[in-house]
Amino acid sequence: MPTAFARGQVARGLSRVDTVKARAVAGSLDGVPDGRLRAVRDAAGERATVQFAARYGRSGVDLLEGLNDRAAGRLAAIRADRAFQRRLVESYDTSPDVSAADVGAGVRRYRSYDGLRAASYTNLVRRGGPRAVDALGAFDDDTLKRFLDASAGYNDQRLFVQVADDDAAGIVDSFDEETLTTYLDAELITRESPLSEP
Repeated sequence: MPTAFARGQVARGLSRVDTVKARAVAGSLDGVPDGRLRAVRDAAGERATVQFAARYGRSGVDLLEGLNDRAAGRLAAIRADRAFQRRLVESYDTSPDVSAADVGAGVRRYRSYDGLRAASYTNLVRRGGPRAVDALGAFDDDTLKRFLDASAGYNDQRLFVQVADDDAAGIVDSFDEETLTTYLDAELITRESPLSEP
């Protein structure tokens, strides 16, 4: 099943991809267990699954195998924000601190947030890389919502996540909303920090 699916869909769904790339995609998908591949295809669609494998190769397929069926399908199906999708895959592939659970939480939050909260979250992940994926993955849902909704500036939030790293969730949890905003706005993490550049 994986072999027939991969070869047939590569030809139809990725007509612009050269033969070497198409073979690599087919090889990547061949390694996915039949039940897992079917679950991802059902959730994301055949074309989205093949395109995901073509875009990220073995590292993307490894991530799909580490996620539960729902998260894997939703990750492969992200269309509106490829930079966010790419950052999740790269973070999982390059950082031992980023787990499949962190990525799964990121995908769930991406789908459930909207408006300014969604924009803040995706920007933090896109620009913060593995450290942001790891740190934000440790936040429970209520704490992360409080953090994203704080009236602090985006750069203050980003610097806080980068500097606080593993302690970020605990620090945010220890503050009420007003104190959290004051803390972030106070520029205790200064703009002169080397982490202040994107």
